[in-house]
Amino acid sequence: MRIAGNPSLTSLAVPLLAVALAGCGATESSGGGGNSSDDDERTSVPRGSGGNSGNSGTGAASTTCDGVDCDASCDAAGQIAAGCDSATGACSCVEPSPEACGTDCSAGVRSKCACASSDPCGWSGNGVCDETLCAGNVASPFDDGGDCNGGPSDCGDDCSQGQLTFCSCAASDPCGWVGDGECDDACAGIVDYELDDTADCNPAPECREDGDNCADSEQCCDSPCLHNRCQECVAEDGYCTGTNDCCGSLTCDGYECKDCLHFGEHCSSSSDCCSPMYCESLNGGTWHECR
Repeated sequence: MRIAGNPSLTSLAVPLLAVALAGCGATESSGGGGNSSDDDERTSVPRGSGGNSGNSGTGAASTTCDGVDCDASCDAAGQIAAGCDSATGACSCVEPSPEACGTDCSAGVRSKCACASSDPCGWSGNGVCDETLCAGNVASPFDDGGDCNGGPSDCGDDCSQGQLTFCSCAASDPCGWVGDGECDDACAGIVDYELDDTADCNPAPECREDGDNCADSEQCCDSPCLHNRCQECVAEDGYCTGTNDCCGSLTCDGYECKDCLHFGEHCSSSSDCCSPMYCESLNGGTWHECR
């Protein structure tokens, strides 16, 4: 577990109008991200603290109209939620613009509006990394014109100190935490669009190779589970209940797969014949067959 202290919350001093319009968001003025005093409005959580309980953060407030999450619905269309329509009660979505974003652009608040794919604030290519942090706030943030490098440096010390923050939890996975063996599901309480850590939080069970014991075929890597063993067919001397279980030309003989001779086939001794047959002498002992 990597542990670091929580960032200060002085960023709550951003204009309340901008926060009310677009939900929580980090401020652009602080640059690359991380746990600077004015960069993250949500509480950070040490990696490995587990779940969405305790100090895992509350996430952004969402607008719901007629049972529909307007933030998600409008975001999917590249727009922002503007409350409920007074006539229909349905979600009202508007195109992002400096006017629609209120004071977000001037205050540098990375809100849903300011982070929209159309780049309403004109932040792309201004030398400040916004795309990484915006990736945790909207489904499709604007192209930041190369201001971000897509790596840990976008988030200051968050990655090295193992802090789950608005930046490190972003869907773009700037810290490279996906698939590193540590579950970061607490990110769901910090950003709206968190990194997909399914590989760490719900890992697929290790499969069993051919010849290993099994209870069902789901436990086996490639072969089915046949008679409690991962195998396509039963090898010689293996347990069987019918000849179809046995590999190749083997015969299920007395619950074992045997390479034995069938009725009428030439034999040298009774041990060559499938039970309960014996190797019988015919034609005055000049020919022997399994019978």
